[in-house]
Amino acid sequence: MVFVGHKGGQFRFDNELPRHNALLQDFLRQDRLITNGEYLDFISDDGYARQGLRLFRGWTAVTQNSWYAPLHRLTRNGDWHKFTLAGVVPIDKAAPVTHESYFEADAFDRWAGKRLPTEFEWNTVR
Repeated sequence: MVFVGHKGGQFRFDNELPRHNALLQDFLRQDRLITNGEYLDFISDDGYARQGLRLFRGWTAVTQNSWYAPLHRLTRNGDWHKFTLAGVVPIDKAAPVTHESYFEADAFDRWAGKRLPTEFEWNTVR
């Protein structure tokens, strides 16, 4: 059990009350971030074309917006690049993936046989 919600004493939002216990089942959290290389493997395995990896709203976002990669990603001469404040640069495959939506992160985790943490898991250090 963990306590969640506002502890009191300072400003709080109304959705932070009442403070209460939340039951957490045992879980394992990955000890590192997902890399661009891993995410490119997901893309190469038709991760954006497989409806079964997506939540309904995620699939709607992919199809209506023609998503094929995270925001600001593009290919040049068969290699992946990203648009940055310094212009278009090659993607570092060892660096953490960035600028992905919740729907993209969820689809990647399903593809990898994992899941996103719940809010309570995310905020709990074990």
